[in-house]
Amino acid sequence: MNGGAIERTLPWQGGRLRYLLREGATPILFLHGLCCGAIYFDQAFRHAALQGYGIVALDLPGFGASQGMPLSQCGIEGQVDACLAVLRSVGVDRAWVVAHSMASSAAVRLAASTAGLVLLEGNLVPENLDFSDRLLAEPAGSFAETYTRIQKLAPSLLKMRTHVHDAEERARYAATFGQCRADVVKRVAEESNVDTRRGMQMALLQRATACYFVGEENSTLSDIVADRVPALRQRDVPRAGHFLMLDNPDATYAMIDEEIRGADAERVRC
Repeated sequence: MNGGAIERTLPWQGGRLRYLLREGATPILFLHGLCCGAIYFDQAFRHAALQGYGIVALDLPGFGASQGMPLSQCGIEGQVDACLAVLRSVGVDRAWVVAHSMASSAAVRLAASTAGLVLLEGNLVPENLDFSDRLLAEPAGSFAETYTRIQKLAPSLLKMRTHVHDAEERARYAATFGQCRADVVKRVAEESNVDTRRGMQMALLQRATACYFVGEENSTLSDIVADRVPALRQRDVPRAGHFLMLDNPDATYAMIDEEIRGADAERVRC
């Protein structure tokens, strides 16, 4: 890892939270999706568009190396508490939050205390829930067995669903599937799906500075979100699918920089 990232841990709820940190102005908190980890944003630390920004990339409770806490602290509300604890520990009051996929549930709950949100293919509409719906369709008693199979298939899954062509690099990202706990994956998928189907994220976004990024290859999804949430600013990331920060990091991180700069300029004008 380069780009000035330092690995840190924070004791929390009987376990520890692990995060990657680079201090700097205009801090950004990056939150990963289901079965993923902070490593999915490793390119943010070395990308030219984000030089000068402070960056915190967190393994959410029960994912990656953030382990040891009880299941009761590993749901969506626990994710919110963990984010606030880490931000306090590094002396950040108001960060931008960039959240991928299922992390949109935690991100929108943080909206009132953030500088703004960028949701990367966030779970705003039921059409976003294909992967988690398939997971939860398994009988409750066999979920752990099902998830063990998914962990073994993770490299192939990322080969099909990303543009990461290097097998060693895919294996590095796929390793996060094996690090997270099956019971946490199930709980977070259930809670995130409930949020989406109840329209919770969309309700909270009405009062937030927010933008929604969609991979260009998911044009149908882009149209659905634009139709159902017309007030939400939306941008399509070219040559990208669901894992847009892996598929096209250059465009993704340049567009995040543009959103932050644009919002800051708008605040000055107001």
